[in-house]
Amino acid sequence: MPSLQQKLLDEESLAQSQPNTHFRKPGWKAMPYILGNDTIERLATYGMQANFVVYLMKVYNMDQVLSANILNTWLAVSNITPLIGAFCADAYLGKFRTIALASFASLVGMVTVMLTAWVPQFHPPPCSIEQQQRGVCQGQSNFQMGVLVFGLFWLSIGSGGIRPCSVPFAVDQFDLTTAEGRHGSSTFYTLYYTTQTLVMLINQTVLVYIQDNVSWTLGFALPALYMIVSILFFFAGFKVYAYVKPKGSNFSGIVQVLVAAQHKRHFHLDTQASLYDPPLQNDSEGKLLLTNDFRCLNKAAIVMENELDNDGLNKNPWRLSSIQQVEELKCLLKIMPIFVTSIIVNIPLGQQAIFGVSQAMKMDRHLGHNFEIHPGSINVIMLLSIGILLPFYDRIVAPALEKVTKQEGGLTPLQRIGFGHAFGFLSMVVSGLVEIKRRELAISSGASISVLWLAPQFILLACCHVFATVCHTEFFNNESPEGLRSVANSLLCLNVSAASNLSSFIVNIVHSFTGKQGQPDWLDGDINKGRLENFYFVVAAFGLFNMLCFIASASESPHTNPKKKRGGWKAITFILGNETFERLAVFGLFANFMVYLTRELHLDQVTASNILSLWFGITNFAPLVGAFISDAYVGRFRTIAFASFGTLSGMIVVTLTSWLPELHPPPCSPEELASGKCVRASNSQMGVLILGLCCLTIGSSGVRPCSIPFGVDQFDPTTEEGKKGINSFFNWYYTTFTMVLLVTQTVVVYIQDSVSWKIGFGIPTLCMLCSIIMFFVGTTLYVRVKPEGSIFSGVAQVLVAAYRKRKLRFPMSEEKPEDSQACFYDPPLAGTTVVSKLPLTKQFRALNKAALIMEGELNPDGTIVNKWRLVSIQQVEEVKCLVRIIPIWAAGILSLTSMAQQGTFTVSQAMKMNRNLGPNFQVPPGSLVVISFITIALWLPFYDRFLVPKLRKITNHEGGITLLLRIGIGMVFSILSMLVAGIVEKVRRDSANSNPTPLGIAPMSVFWLAPHLILMGFCEAFNIIGQIEFFNRQFPEHMRSIGNSLFSCSFAVANYVSTIIVNVVHHTTRTPTHPDWLTNDINAGRIDYFYYLIAVLATLNLFFFIFVARRYQYKGSVDFNDETHEVELGSHKP
Repeated sequence: MPSLQQKLLDEESLAQSQPNTHFRKPGWKAMPYILGNDTIERLATYGMQANFVVYLMKVYNMDQVLSANILNTWLAVSNITPLIGAFCADAYLGKFRTIALASFASLVGMVTVMLTAWVPQFHPPPCSIEQQQRGVCQGQSNFQMGVLVFGLFWLSIGSGGIRPCSVPFAVDQFDLTTAEGRHGSSTFYTLYYTTQTLVMLINQTVLVYIQDNVSWTLGFALPALYMIVSILFFFAGFKVYAYVKPKGSNFSGIVQVLVAAQHKRHFHLDTQASLYDPPLQNDSEGKLLLTNDFRCLNKAAIVMENELDNDGLNKNPWRLSSIQQVEELKCLLKIMPIFVTSIIVNIPLGQQAIFGVSQAMKMDRHLGHNFEIHPGSINVIMLLSIGILLPFYDRIVAPALEKVTKQEGGLTPLQRIGFGHAFGFLSMVVSGLVEIKRRELAISSGASISVLWLAPQFILLACCHVFATVCHTEFFNNESPEGLRSVANSLLCLNVSAASNLSSFIVNIVHSFTGKQGQPDWLDGDINKGRLENFYFVVAAFGLFNMLCFIASASESPHTNPKKKRGGWKAITFILGNETFERLAVFGLFANFMVYLTRELHLDQVTASNILSLWFGITNFAPLVGAFISDAYVGRFRTIAFASFGTLSGMIVVTLTSWLPELHPPPCSPEELASGKCVRASNSQMGVLILGLCCLTIGSSGVRPCSIPFGVDQFDPTTEEGKKGINSFFNWYYTTFTMVLLVTQTVVVYIQDSVSWKIGFGIPTLCMLCSIIMFFVGTTLYVRVKPEGSIFSGVAQVLVAAYRKRKLRFPMSEEKPEDSQACFYDPPLAGTTVVSKLPLTKQFRALNKAALIMEGELNPDGTIVNKWRLVSIQQVEEVKCLVRIIPIWAAGILSLTSMAQQGTFTVSQAMKMNRNLGPNFQVPPGSLVVISFITIALWLPFYDRFLVPKLRKITNHEGGITLLLRIGIGMVFSILSMLVAGIVEKVRRDSANSNPTPLGIAPMSVFWLAPHLILMGFCEAFNIIGQIEFFNRQFPEHMRSIGNSLFSCSFAVANYVSTIIVNVVHHTTRTPTHPDWLTNDINAGRIDYFYYLIAVLATLNLFFFIFVARRYQYKGSVDFNDETHEVELGSHKP
């Protein structure tokens, strides 16, 4: 029997040795018969359902409640019977015979229902509309109801066989072991739903018209005739089809695996365990490879003594299962989370058939002078969109994406389903916003907006259908075992049924709990009195939560190509795109937020400033929490994914505060604002705003610490190409960052100030959505580093072990590194995360005692007895990395204080200078910082592409110069910028005082401030980027997010230090005869002295930095001049 280790190591050879199918599958030759049969069958079935409630009310004289209950019961039964039909098909009958028998059952049902309309004895006597309204029509007899129920029963039997088998039977015609077969099956799903959409279009228009205006008999006879044609089509291709034989009850095999695993739950699953892996009896079935997912189930395949007979056959299937059976059960378990999340994504589709029609009835439905759109036909917009989008995606978008992602179909099924979730969420948000506009106009003026305002939400729903519904079908069929495809396909019918029931439950809850104290509920019959938009937002909230659950499930799903090369610049394209849009969104939202708080929410300057300061402070410290969660438990990919949705939620909430009148105070003129007569934002309005800011903080806590480390993870640091890639990534990261600041400080601020706050906030929100889309498009390209558990426990273990052994002496062999293995614990790295193996160093030598091996501290197999008494050299050196970094981090804080002055006193200087640029344009004081951004944007590409390669040839250093030298140069530029700023301020002040004017404006151009802003740009280019790269390179690999979060903390602390310095100067430099240096009238103050003070402090800080930098030892090196200590790379697992 093969061992577990052999099974896991030889997957590739096993895949290549899988048996080929015993004949060539027909592929597209069989599709005309299958698609023709399926199209005509659905034309028949949906033709029966399309107008059935009207038939029951008009012909059977039923009231609306009874007819709706009959229809809902029939549809519910029709969505449950596919489970029974799938079991029969996969276990006993096979898909061909199941479809054949079910087709005849459907035909019997259709003929019976047609007879209820044709034969007078099978329905009540006709009744006029007036009699129906008076309720005097003769009701149906028990016999007539019995005939109708008999027909519906056979239709449910037919649905139970056709629905779960039609798509899997078509997939069986393709050879999924070839690229051609996989592409063919993917195209089939698109064609399948395209034809289904065309069928629904015909049923919603032509057949409904015939049934309503011509004859119910003819309207039901046509579907019956279609069903006959469908059966003929199906049997015409029986010689072409490929048939998969049933293999008995699948559910008994599932139970056998569970029972066998339970029996052997106490057995140890080691690498030498023999596993039962007989050859498959059905050659057409793909052999599944052993995986470590749900590893406890692998015990069911362990071969114990006397479990096999002399021929190698299984004696008792309830004690021993094959690897194939175990992996088939795993396939179903992996599908279940995706199935659960697929239920809620179908809820928006059901709402539009109800409340979308209610909205349409209260809107202007005229299309031209003589044509009025029927409310029930508004759904045609969605059907037309689906009919256009499906072929467009399959023929144009997918091939274009394939060239970028190198993925069959352009995107994986899970990625497309994720987009479907996003479109479903957006459709509900748009529905709510449109309903707000419709209701406001209807109440305020009695006017009606055009029904075409509903088009966007229906188009978004069509996108949801195209991505979610179609890809759920493809996913369930591709990922389920061949023998369980019909069962997996029946899940689609089941989730539609579950979504309908859940939707009804939500409607009933909302209806019951929102109509209190004499107020109409949200879903009142008169939607002008209700609050339908709130219901849409509740469904959107459910959709957002469901989408987060889907992301969590999908990120764990191993449906990717393991042979595909990941990472590198292909992945960085999506990461930088995601980052650029995300920063454009966040900075665009808050570029002018102080003005929004004072002008739109009518807050005073102090309150607005306190809100911003508090929010910025929390947002800069929150990344520490996000970094810890990311590195210890969740991983960077999922942290960024969840945080991105947190940011999007926050941006939507903040945007709504400007959009909805209920969420901000009434408008106010500038004169009223200046005199303090405006109505201030209420507590509830401020509560909504703070809710949005909290969501944004949650988003920042995940995105900020993980974005750069996630980008670094895409490169292999063991190669020269990878090292160069990392260097360039940091430069391009900050270049795009600067370009974003340029755009937000100019274009977005202009839109917010001069056009509309709604648009000014709406554009960043849309950018955030683009950021999320960009991030998930590259899912298959990313390298994902798994979290390693709590990182602080490892640090604590080193400190505790070193303290306990503090009185021990080092052995003599410590003087010889080659002998250190004898006395220090240095096991090989094991695990999944590729990290650098660090050599033992003598810096902070006391910590080395934690790795000294004492008697009784190791088990016989070499593992540690007590992790709090003995740690590895790797753990010791990782703690040393943290200790070495702290002084560098502290020195970096004060170097950032000079940057904080750009947004304060530089603006004050600009306001007292000539800002004219030509005769008609005046430079805004706050926009002068753009000079620094332009400097950075021009310098960084030049530095990365021209200067670094030249320096690399001279210094033989991969980055041209060392990271600490780069940071030091940045500090020098910050000192120079403060000195130049002080000199310019002295010239400006002398000029203003010698040429007094009423406004105190100096007769010198504002561009005299450019030199110090250019120097500040160079400071950022060297210092900030150097710090970002330093923290990411020098922190242990599994703690990079923590390291990156320190940079955000540096900014927070630097702002607080700057505030302290300003307050100290403000209170200590005032004398009885002279105002303080920072008085409001800067012509009377001495800002130049303040700049010189900052320069002196920065100089002292530079000396401190030089002191700690000269003693800093880079990670992974023993001596800067010693090349004998090479850095070994391995895998780490604490």
